[in-house]
Amino acid sequence: IDDSELYYEMDEAMAAVGLDGLKSEIYGIVAAILHLGNITFTKTKKKGQDACTVDNKSALSSAASLLSVSEKALEDAITHRTRITRTDTLKSPLVSVNECDKSRDALSKALYARMFQKVVDGINDTIHTENAELSLGVLDIYGFE
Repeated sequence: IDDSELYYEMDEAMAAVGLDGLKSEIYGIVAAILHLGNITFTKTKKKGQDACTVDNKSALSSAASLLSVSEKALEDAITHRTRITRTDTLKSPLVSVNECDKSRDALSKALYARMFQKVVDGINDTIHTENAELSLGVLDIYGFE
């Protein structure tokens, strides 16, 4: 498999369906999702409470940079649970590595879903026609759950 050849083929296909303006955003989100997948956690104690910390800060840093958020904000998002009530915001640490893994994976899935919807919307805008007999269906088999 020639990755560089496949990259250029995909790049040309994206241009052909009108996604030229979204290419860098799509590549950035895909890269961020891959970096998120490299984040691992260790169970620790903070202020006497069970908590988790990110093991590999380089993956966190790369993902945060690609998502244009601070490392602290991203780390808090995947290692804490936030509850917003009418009068208060309650933030508590996730207490197990499994919970942090699920939080990281949920963020990755949400990013992927939004990116995929943006791709579908972009293609639909490009191929929009008044002729109702012409249509294109897209099935995201990998994200189909």
